[in-house]
Order: sequence, then C-alpha cells, then structure tokens
Amino acid sequence: MGAFFPLDTNSRKFGIKNLFNCQSKFVVYLIICTCKLIYIGNTICLLAKRIGEHWSNIRRKKVGEKRESAYFYENCNSVHGGILRILSSHLEKRR
Repeated sequence: MGAFFPLDTNSRKFGIKNLFNCQSKFVVYLIICTCKLIYIGNTICLLAKRIGEHWSNIRRKKVGEKRESAYFYENCNSVHGGILRILSSHLEKRR
C-alpha cells in the first residue's frame, strides 16, 4: 500500500547510499507529482514494471482500482513532469 504526503520543502535531506536502477527489486520509492504531493510506495517486482503499472492505470483511466492512479488522473492529468526516487532497498526474501 502506498501513501500520499504533502511536500515539505523545509524538511531534512537524506542521502541515498546504494545504487539503484529500473531493474532494482524490493524497493521503497517515491513519486513527486508536479503539484508537489508525494506518493510513497514499495514493490518486490522490478521497479520498471511497477512504475509502468502506475502509468498504464493512469493512461487507461483505471482510477477505481488504485488510489494513486485516481489522484494523478483527477488532479494532474499527466504522468509526465513528476520525479521518481528510490528511497531504499530490501534484501530479497530470505529462504
């Protein structure tokens, strides 16, 4: 489950110590909308796949299924111009 937060431009900055890319799995990520609202989510799948699902839901107007898709569709009307950041990574599931 993801969550929305208002962007506080006076808040503390945190450094990212690991290298991530769109092929990363088990990550916590944030999307900063052009309206400055922040969505925080996580995924165990490839990040590229999860973000692709977000964008697809918005483009296809599947707003009833996902809260973040509804917000972006109704308030921003675009998936472009936002910022995506990976906040952390979890180790793959232990066996």
